[in-house]
Amino acid sequence: MHSDTVQLAKLIRKNPIKKIVVKVGSALLTKDDNTLNDTFLKSFVDQVATLQKKGIQVLIVTSGAVAAGRSEVTLKKESKTIPYRQALSAVGQIVLMDKYRELFSKYNISVGQALLTDHDFQNRESFLTMRNTLDLLMQMGVVPIVNENDVVTYVGFKFGGNDPLAAKVSSMLCVDAMVLLTDVEGLFTANPHTNPDAKLLTQIDDVTDEIKSYASTTVSKKSLGGMITKIESAEYALHSGISTVIASGKIPNVLTDAVQGRPFRGTVIGNGGDDRCGGRLMWMRSKAKKDIFVIVDDGCVRALRKNGSLLAVGIVEVCGEFERGDVVSVHDQASELIAFGQINYGSREVHIMRGRKTEELAKLLPTFVEEEVMHRDNMVVT
Repeated sequence: MHSDTVQLAKLIRKNPIKKIVVKVGSALLTKDDNTLNDTFLKSFVDQVATLQKKGIQVLIVTSGAVAAGRSEVTLKKESKTIPYRQALSAVGQIVLMDKYRELFSKYNISVGQALLTDHDFQNRESFLTMRNTLDLLMQMGVVPIVNENDVVTYVGFKFGGNDPLAAKVSSMLCVDAMVLLTDVEGLFTANPHTNPDAKLLTQIDDVTDEIKSYASTTVSKKSLGGMITKIESAEYALHSGISTVIASGKIPNVLTDAVQGRPFRGTVIGNGGDDRCGGRLMWMRSKAKKDIFVIVDDGCVRALRKNGSLLAVGIVEVCGEFERGDVVSVHDQASELIAFGQINYGSREVHIMRGRKTEELAKLLPTFVEEEVMHRDNMVVT
């Protein structure tokens, strides 16, 4: 590619980035012999640790389990069947996590593993539990490391690669940006390996049919879904107001440069506007029912308006019947609507919990899990 086609992209946002999902693909994590690339992993972890130390919460969606399994098991002949890959993944998950744990421990950063299937996103109980757990891990300063649960997943509940998984996790957690690291520098207008006039598209505001047509020309040797899957995943994230970065993980410090707003070489999809996860909030508004609500005291109202979560101690009364995951309105004692959002407990549980301090609830309620009756990230304050 000619030097005059090289452009620098910036992820421009009105607000600083505080929470990201970064997906790292098998093209970076594996060497030519399909074993783990320890050199890349060290560089990647160094960058994530740098962001963590600056107060930026990072969740990693990782490939590499099958490759790690190959490095652990001596094979006479490898089969391409799904059960064979599932067996390698079962072995490799332990090896891969042990490698991440070893590298992050040098920075005194803990890691946590989550293996997911698409069923977890389709089932309301699983979705809420997964979201609350991952969010809590990030608040604790732990780096969650997510992968598809290849051992148990099957056709119908597969994501079709880790790019769609990253997009769904990004939307679920309402992150500020999604970063897809691969072995190509971004989206080009043509195949840069064969066309010297191919140009890197550094800023894309919307995913159009033309953009998707370019994606079929930008190729990666090892990526499962290729560039088109990355573009479709970026489109999914864009519906939640989340910008996506596609960049080559082979470029030194590309992750830290992109997330911290410094010039970097890559493609940015979305303008990083203020409508982050606006679609999900609109969905919650549409699901709120007039006859299902909780009444809270004045102290709770003040806390909610200062970006606090809804705690049991501030709840005065429970009206109507609802289940965990339903959208419930929050009223003050003058019957004014204060907020609405997804509730973490059913109406029977909230009735028992109301007015009580958090430390009492674990003894009182066998099903007590989350401290928040309604988390601020899953709530709209009017």
